[in-house]
Amino acid sequence: MWLMVVVMLLPIELIPMFSVVPLRVAIPIYLAGLVAALACHHLMLAAKRKRVLTGSEGMVGSPAVVLFRGEEGVEVRCHGERWSAEWSGPEAPRPGDRVTVVAVRGLRLLVHPSP
Repeated sequence: MWLMVVVMLLPIELIPMFSVVPLRVAIPIYLAGLVAALACHHLMLAAKRKRVLTGSEGMVGSPAVVLFRGEEGVEVRCHGERWSAEWSGPEAPRPGDRVTVVAVRGLRLLVHPSP
């Protein structure tokens, strides 16, 4: 992390070089530092746009399979684990139906039929 900060500030850190090094040497070095900083900035923005894959945020949009339906809701298998779930579909699910996780409420999933 600290290395990214150093690279991002590289164009500013290289400014004093212009008073010490001849221009024909300083300009290519400065441009290389600027390109490195822009590449780092691009990588940081790309990492920020990635979809979250862990935690409760990573569950939303995941496929699941209905294991059984009871009076209190349904039980589904999602990410290889059994979860209690609430059903939000128009008709009751049957075991084996494919569903999609819409939200996570505590330790219960809210699911609806997969398209």
